[in-house]
Amino acid sequence: MKRFTHPSDGSVFVFIANAVGGSSPADVGVVDDVIQAFSTPDAVTSEAIAATNRNVACAVTVWCASASVNDTTRALFQSAIQAYFTALPIGGVDDPQGSYAAIVPLEGVAGAVFDAAVVAGIYVQNAAVTLDGKPVDLQLVVNVLLEVAEVAVLAPAVPTVNLVGV
Repeated sequence: MKRFTHPSDGSVFVFIANAVGGSSPADVGVVDDVIQAFSTPDAVTSEAIAATNRNVACAVTVWCASASVNDTTRALFQSAIQAYFTALPIGGVDDPQGSYAAIVPLEGVAGAVFDAAVVAGIYVQNAAVTLDGKPVDLQLVVNVLLEVAEVAVLAPAVPTVNLVGV
């Protein structure tokens, strides 16, 4: 859930999603009913809106100890990346200092891989991430005027993980 206020009239938009992406029309209706009944003060317009899915192809190349180049390690890193995407908020990540807004950061994906490696005791020398085939942070659309907020969804659902032994 992510809440935005329209800059011109003060309307409140609540974008909702779940673990698999934007919410269904039925879920949006239920959330909107609750907002209208319990959370909308007089003279304020509020509306629940499903977040828009932004399909993201993720590929990661991981340089790790040769003994760890196997399907178990690959599955571990794939699960870590899936968990990272599931936990990303609607609209991605914003920098508190304002350097960037609404992104899926490459470093966040790489961090998920490194964290999983540490927990499993796997030596990882480096990780290179691409999102939609590019080695750059992925910009998501968040536009209150257009009533659009994207939520990043892995597509395909299982990211590509290439292991290179070092």
